[in-house]
Amino acid sequence: MRTPRNFSIKQIPGGGEYVHFGIQNGIEKLHNGGHIGNMDTLELQFGIDGVALFKSSNTSLWPILCSVKNITSKPFVVGVFCGNSKPGNIVGFLSDFVQELNALLMDDLEFAETRFKITVHSFVCDTPARAMLKNVKGPTGYFGCDKCETEGEWHGKITFLDTNAQSRTDVRFDELSNEEHHLGPSALQSLPIGMVSQFPLDYMHLVCLGVMRRLLLCWLKGPLPTRLCARKVQQLSEKLMSIAAFVPREFVRKPRSVSEILRWKATELRQFLLYTGPVVLLRILPESLYKHFLLVSVGISLLANPKLCSAYYDYANGLLRTFVNNAAALYGHDMMVYNVHALIHLADDVKRFGCLDNFSAFPFENCLMSIKKMIRKPNCILQQVASRLSEQVKCQSPTSKFDGCFGKKEHDTGPVPRG
Repeated sequence: MRTPRNFSIKQIPGGGEYVHFGIQNGIEKLHNGGHIGNMDTLELQFGIDGVALFKSSNTSLWPILCSVKNITSKPFVVGVFCGNSKPGNIVGFLSDFVQELNALLMDDLEFAETRFKITVHSFVCDTPARAMLKNVKGPTGYFGCDKCETEGEWHGKITFLDTNAQSRTDVRFDELSNEEHHLGPSALQSLPIGMVSQFPLDYMHLVCLGVMRRLLLCWLKGPLPTRLCARKVQQLSEKLMSIAAFVPREFVRKPRSVSEILRWKATELRQFLLYTGPVVLLRILPESLYKHFLLVSVGISLLANPKLCSAYYDYANGLLRTFVNNAAALYGHDMMVYNVHALIHLADDVKRFGCLDNFSAFPFENCLMSIKKMIRKPNCILQQVASRLSEQVKCQSPTSKFDGCFGKKEHDTGPVPRG
């Protein structure tokens, strides 16, 4: 498979190693594979997140992934960091990536007598990774919201009760106007991108793993006013199990008992929020909590629909704001954490980028899992990833064409073809 024996692996100050594969190389592989048709502009979307490799050590990978939004293809790997924690030196981690992307944005990409203009669509990250890249306070800080300038309050945890605060803008971010929000300049600020507008909220982490899981835990293990009795919990699990046989194959996972809620994946929580939840929760939840849940279910359903999101994002925004405004009265102030507060900003990102799946982390998470499966041993991790990625490119050859068809056995009954 012509696996390379040498790779350019760079030591990062502060700990860790990094290997850079390149944006241009990834685009060229897509072009050679026939994925890029006749187009002049390529819109690039980047995803950066960490994935733990082993349960017995702190070793983790932080790949930089890229997806071309105006074609149908899987994300490709731009670079990979490996260390015992997240990158301690963000500038060193992103230097090769920022340098190459700046060059591609200034000068068009040209190969095989084809010229492409490169633009940046967005950066898709979960909240901690987004705060790390932008070098701002995280979601547990008093000024941790990266979409508005609200100040959090302490109610056993940092909560955000104000839903009418001033919005953050790209200009004010570049000026570092809110000193209590910024930790310093960002390593990405040299790029011609909007540090607020082009970092949308990812609904996989924010809504599915954040809000929906928090609601389920409040119903199962939360305070007494919102906790379901054991009989209701058993009925909810039985309802979910009873419809599992009728879930179509378009859903990757079948519904399972809420006793395994801590093991539910993002796709299961999304399925519950958009499809099964409104059905199985009927006459299980109290009416006030059920109607409150329908606000977020219908709002997210509208924003996730490619045909309805542009026409009804104002209505969906009203539903989500009503959900947030009533959450404190129904569940208490400790419900108003960053994930719940950020729902009021979700419709603004849909207005700019389209439906929620246009800037969700689901494709990048699938790619992260495929990269993790490349690791066979705890030594030379980056070399293993680089070798496997190189072998995948070498093995991508056109499907062989046969000159004729030949039967395995003699055909002695029925009609036979001529010759």
